[in-house]
Amino acid sequence: MLLFHNEYVTSPEYNNLRQFVSNGGMIVFTEANALYAEVSYNNTNDTITLVKGHEWKFDGKSASRSIGERWLAENKEWTGSNFLDIPSTFKISYQNNPFNYTNGEEQYVTNPHAKILLDYRASFSSDKYPNATVATYQMDYGKGKIINLGIWGHELIKNAAFLNYFDNVIMQIALGSTDKSSGMR
Repeated sequence: MLLFHNEYVTSPEYNNLRQFVSNGGMIVFTEANALYAEVSYNNTNDTITLVKGHEWKFDGKSASRSIGERWLAENKEWTGSNFLDIPSTFKISYQNNPFNYTNGEEQYVTNPHAKILLDYRASFSSDKYPNATVATYQMDYGKGKIINLGIWGHELIKNAAFLNYFDNVIMQIALGSTDKSSGMR
């Protein structure tokens, strides 16, 4: 399954995705900042409401300050990373940048069991995220696995080197054709 910018999800959707992977499914996250905030869906009114995340929570009557990433601990456990919550205007240098990527929104690897496929060797000054690893990685969970690009993949849709990497490394792993390192470490 390919998931794009799934930043806002309902609790049942989140749990279904986690169970899908645990049961042996594969998810490729092509965008950073996925599964960041919880929303509810009212099918009678066809409306979506923020429940928790993005520094806010809504109790049905009023909003108040709250957490940034709704499933911080859970995402670390089963997806292997968390959102690198810094402004997109913040300067990040990539020492390993085969796609000439410019930062927008990124994930940083937070689970030591994640297998790094491509470490972008990001460097920036942050007390909140010292030594954060921005990388494309693979994370096994239950009987399944996650591949997360760790970057905004849609920013690179016209980049031949990225498309080659996506087709010949990421998709091959996702399809079970190979489990080899990218060679781009």
